[in-house]
Formats: sequence, C-alpha cells, structure tokens
Amino acid sequence: MDEKMCWFYLATTSELGRKDIERLLEKFETSEGIWKAKEEELMLIPDMTEKKVEALKRRREEEKICLEYEEMTKRGISFVTQKEEAYPNRLKDIYEAPYYLFYKGELPDSKKPSIAVIGARNCSFYGTEMARYFARELADAGVQIISGLAYGIDGHAHEGALSARKKTYGVLGSGVDVCYPKENLELYLKMEKWGGILSEYPPKASPLAYHFPMRNRIISGLADGILVIEARKRSGTLITVDRGLEQGKDIYALPGKVTDTLSTGCNCLIQKGAKLVVSPDDILEDLAYRYESISALYSEEDGQMSLMRTEQKRRKKEGVEETIKRISAMLAPEERTVYQVLGMQPKHLETILHETSFTPQMVIKILLSLEIKGVVTQTSKNYFVINVI
Repeated sequence: MDEKMCWFYLATTSELGRKDIERLLEKFETSEGIWKAKEEELMLIPDMTEKKVEALKRRREEEKICLEYEEMTKRGISFVTQKEEAYPNRLKDIYEAPYYLFYKGELPDSKKPSIAVIGARNCSFYGTEMARYFARELADAGVQIISGLAYGIDGHAHEGALSARKKTYGVLGSGVDVCYPKENLELYLKMEKWGGILSEYPPKASPLAYHFPMRNRIISGLADGILVIEARKRSGTLITVDRGLEQGKDIYALPGKVTDTLSTGCNCLIQKGAKLVVSPDDILEDLAYRYESISALYSEEDGQMSLMRTEQKRRKKEGVEETIKRISAMLAPEERTVYQVLGMQPKHLETILHETSFTPQMVIKILLSLEIKGVVTQTSKNYFVINVI
C-alpha cells in the first residue's frame, strides 16, 4: 500500500471522523503508519472505540482497497491528498485543512481569482437576480465562482457563472456522487462539465447536518473573498463569513432594506466593516491589484482605476438602472407604462391596476406580452417583477 492508497483507506472508513484521523496521525505520523498499526496500539488512542478499531481492522485488505479505488475512478470520481500537486494551494494553510478531497470534474485553479458567492436558501426574487448577475459578470471577467450548490443564492450563483459559459465549483456536505438537494440535479450535471464538485466526505456519504458547517471552511478557503447576497441576522451563511475572516479573506455584502429580514445579515456585516457592493466592479477593482488577468480589464483614468468598456467584450457590463432604461425604450407606450410601475420587488396585480389606471383585461394582456418578451416574471400568482438579468 502506497501513501495515497493508505489515505484512501482512511478516507473511506466511514466510522472515522476528522478528529479521529488527527489523533491517529499524532501517534503514528503518517497514513502508512496507521495502516500498519497493531490493534492494541489503536486502542490506546483517545476516543478510539472498539467499533472504530474493528472498522479499521476489517477494511485492512489491500486488494479490496485498490479495487474500490479503481471502481470509484471509473465512475468519474477523483481523489487527491494534501501532498499532491493537484491539491488546491489555497486550502493548505487554513485551519483544519482537509487531508484529502474527492471531486468530479476539475478542482479550482489556485492561480486564478476566485470569489465565494453565498446567501440565504429562502432568498427573494431580488436576491436571485443579484446572485445571477454578480456571478455572471464576475465569471465573465475571469473570476472562478465558488459556492455550496445549495438551495437559493448558492444555486443561482452557479447558474449565473454557467450562463457566461464559465467554470464554477460546488463544495458539498455529502459525497460528490450525492446531489443534494435533488432539485439541483440538472445544475449538478452541468457543473461536472463546466467546473467541478468537491467534498472531503467519501462517495455515498449522506448530507448530514453537521457536515455543512465543516464544508463552509472549504468554500471560504478556496476563495479570495466572500460575497454575501442575502442573509438573516442568524444564519449558516455567517458561519462561512466567520471562517473567511479567520482565513483573512475579503468580505463583501450587498445592502438591503433595513426592514427586510433577508438583508439584516448583510447590513450588519457592512456595519462591522464588510465592503458594501452595488456592482461587480466593486469586487473586480480589488482583484485587479492581485491578478494581471483582472488588471488587464482596467485602464488608468484621472489617477483612478476604471473598468474598460470595450465592444470586444461578450456582453456590455451595465448597471441595473441603465438596463431598465434600455428595455423601456424598446417597448410600446402601453407596455412601457406597465413596465415602469414594476420593480425588483414583487408587486400585486391590484397595485399595478391602481397605478396604471388601465382596465384589468388590458393590464393582463400587457403583462402576458411582457412575460413572453422575457422582461417581466410572475414570481407567484398575480405578483410580478421586472427581469433585468
């Protein structure tokens, strides 16, 4: 058994946790040392129960371990340890750095800029649009998007990066062959080809609750900075922010209404020193000082760095207000009237009728036309918002 196979043996012994492996290494120093350890020696390790020792002993079959590894790779799952060159450099120095990673697709490139985009699972329509917008524009500028492939902001951030046909990476709290939540299966399959999915948990591992706070240190560890789109005052999102602060990462937050509970976490972060962002440029200007690929997008104007807006770029980067003006100008007069009373917060049909003074039949007909054109979305029955992303 070489060192990598010994690590694979430890990684796939489900009875062991990270702390168990840490204690074993304190005694036996290497994965090979643990492989060769005698039963009576293992029993002397603190918190090493008979069940754990029996599991290590039962799985100590070289041929079986190698066969498991071969079968795993045939399913498109790779395995990398800390000592290998492919292991992400950004993770090597974080607290409790994972000893190994399982992954499908690719691992993030440590030489390229990366931003973690995180936020509420039960996000608003506004949060959805902003997650997609920021992720798309950052990805289009060459920034790798990292998140957790969860409901809400995470999934929408991945979608935003993919819409720019750029790579994005998801860190799971389960095995990499377990798509959680199942509703994100289509997204999961796309990310295998356009980026990657990684985890420190072995294949088939369930998405247990205590896995997620641990995986958050990997999300923050892989990134140069963390962008929080929406978060409640007490949420799992802020655990990732805490890990990021411990790791010396830049923290960015999208501000929101003081009366909106989904914005409380972001507003508090800004109060405590997180950088308030209203545009992807607010993040790119920081990355420009560290990465030539980003600084190449900038030009010096009047002693300040400003993003170059060139026709050669695939999409013109423009603010939300400019987008709304451009769309309004393209609409028929009646459509423009309805469009301009809408915003990025859902508005009920009754309110739209009151603000336009049109007949119900006319408003419904116009809203349907705007939906077909892709500039308006019905978020729930009789609630409408503008689409600018």
